[in-house]
Amino acid sequence: MAGTRAMTLRSALEQYLSMRQGLGYKYQQQARRLAAFVSFMERNNAATITTKLAVAWATLPADRHSSCALRLTDVRGFARHVANIDPQTEVPLAGILPPLKRAKPYIYTDAEINAQLTAALTLPPPNGLRRWTYHYLFGLFAVTGIRLSEAMRLRASLRLVEQKHALSTRPRNILRPLDPIVELREIPIRKPQGPNRWIL
Repeated sequence: MAGTRAMTLRSALEQYLSMRQGLGYKYQQQARRLAAFVSFMERNNAATITTKLAVAWATLPADRHSSCALRLTDVRGFARHVANIDPQTEVPLAGILPPLKRAKPYIYTDAEINAQLTAALTLPPPNGLRRWTYHYLFGLFAVTGIRLSEAMRLRASLRLVEQKHALSTRPRNILRPLDPIVELREIPIRKPQGPNRWIL
């Protein structure tokens, strides 16, 4: 009986994920965590989601990608769905587990950003593309707030036409090349070797 109910939980999970992804959510990490939760329920021969079981799973040694509170949030959404099938399902209340405390981000001043952009232009080799790559990469970070992982997925190549570049004095330190400077071509940038190292 417990095995049959556990399979029902897994079927309910497939239905829940299909519904969420059908609404446009990627739900990849949540799907991975909820699959682990259902496996936990199966190992414990548990047929019905309870707050006690949900908290027990959420507070297991978590992976580096999620906190206990985040894992419990995933179960809470799934439990709401399952409650429509199994009225005995308990939906864990919000706030049972403390949220992950994140470090306060450091906001660079305009002077610090300018100093980093200037320092990037001193990188060796003197006539290489490396210095200009970092110069514009750091400028892209400052202007758009793009993450390093997102920048690594960009597909573009810069070919220097003239050795003339300038930092715009417009608000937010928008980098503006003097014309004509670069030509963009759609070719991939090779993956970095090691943390924060780019192959140019």
